[in-house]
Amino acid sequence: MTLVTTNYELQKLIRMLPGYDPFAQAGDCYFDEKAAQFRIDFIQECCTFTQGEKAGQPFILEPWEKAIVANMYGWKHPSGLRRYRMVFVLVARGNGKSEMCAALICVGLFVPDDLPEPGGHVFSAAGKRDQTRYVFDPVCYMIRHSPEMSERARIYKQAINVGTRTYFPMCRETHTGTEHGGAPAFAVADEVHAHLDRRLITAIETGMV
Repeated sequence: MTLVTTNYELQKLIRMLPGYDPFAQAGDCYFDEKAAQFRIDFIQECCTFTQGEKAGQPFILEPWEKAIVANMYGWKHPSGLRRYRMVFVLVARGNGKSEMCAALICVGLFVPDDLPEPGGHVFSAAGKRDQTRYVFDPVCYMIRHSPEMSERARIYKQAINVGTRTYFPMCRETHTGTEHGGAPAFAVADEVHAHLDRRLITAIETGMV
């Protein structure tokens, strides 16, 4: 299955997020349609829904989800580095944000960066121990239901390894002194309001310097 979005549709998508004009402060940055489309296609072709009536079906992104993915990965500096290093998204309950986080984790694990950093780890950060499963379990589900991903991944109790990259779910309450390890290449912080403080998120941010 191949889902194609025309360039015209992509140009419309990246402008649809409320209160956000991607061209307003773009400066000399440019929009790489191929990079944006590749990530959208990967999610829709390789990832699946993990809950409810759609469980096991292809993860077809809503327009606003496509807009987030396209803006995250499509905008670049003239050097080729991505324009955005941090994306903050507010989503109402019931809109599948944890599944969306899981799909982005799969992108971070399986899709080669335009300027790859070998060995960079992928993290999901949660406020409490039980909340680490909100993203980790959907990632495991998506990988197991994708022949392309499952043949490349090794799934462990608290980690997933894909080549030189490893994904770890982390939480603030169990990483009081060890959250400074690793070299984060990509990270998702789910349920930010439930974090006790910003220490874990800050440790991940500074690890990306």
